[in-house]
Amino acid sequence: MEKYPITAALTDRLIGGGKLEIPTYHTASAAPDSDNVPDLFGMELAYEKDLPGHSSVAQRNGNIAAIRWQVAGRARKYYAYEYDEANRLESAGYAREKKNGQLAGGDYSTHYQYDATGNIEQLSRRGVTAYCDISYERGDMDELDYGYEARDNGKFLVSVDNSGNGNFGYPDAVQQQEEYIYDDNGNMTEDRNRGLTITYNHLNLPVTISKSGGPTVTNTYLADGTKMRTSTVYPDGTSTYTDYFGAAEFVDGVFQDYYHAEGRLHHLGGGTLRKEYVLRDHLGSTRVLFADK
Repeated sequence: MEKYPITAALTDRLIGGGKLEIPTYHTASAAPDSDNVPDLFGMELAYEKDLPGHSSVAQRNGNIAAIRWQVAGRARKYYAYEYDEANRLESAGYAREKKNGQLAGGDYSTHYQYDATGNIEQLSRRGVTAYCDISYERGDMDELDYGYEARDNGKFLVSVDNSGNGNFGYPDAVQQQEEYIYDDNGNMTEDRNRGLTITYNHLNLPVTISKSGGPTVTNTYLADGTKMRTSTVYPDGTSTYTDYFGAAEFVDGVFQDYYHAEGRLHHLGGGTLRKEYVLRDHLGSTRVLFADK
């Protein structure tokens, strides 16, 4: 069981057969006690002060200055954030704690520049740039320049050019003035960098998504927009489909999953079901999926 500081103002919820306490904490509170290794996942948010062993710029307006997290059995990781005068994210500096306690930084750091109306003009991102035997190299993966066009119903992204490593970063397959095409409602109908063509119904929901040289995905909806089926046809003629009945999913007619607030009930085959649970962060994003054993 984890320990939490009294300032965390959290609520405990027991899941997974009562084996784990999951904190739900306010955005201005502290996080699980960083001195204790979490059962599965722990995270700490910093606002006006540094995290231990990792410096950051204090934020006194509610912006997150830094975050660190750890999945059990893995290295502790950090991001430190900086903002411009309009409170837009300007950089996110990544660091990973090595076995000797020292920090190794830079691997997945990002930097952003904006135009006067808040649209991203440039984005640089470090990441994997090459594989070497059983390891990989990291470097400047993305150096993105965004192009926009003002239209009657808003300002639309029309191009993204990548001068970084296109093999591992953002796919810059074409260099055209218009790489993204939209319909009159503002829905994207073509992504020429990824080779996608998309059609929509009267509710502006995607009906078909076709990839050049790849599969075609077709969605079926009820009149109110509830999705009932997703079918995929591959270039070799094979196909698969998923049916949605409330919280239940059936793949090719066979029960696959039943989703609930804390995770899902997963069908392993042969009538065997496994209870799987999720741990979420302060934004509600899933960070860990685990199962009873």
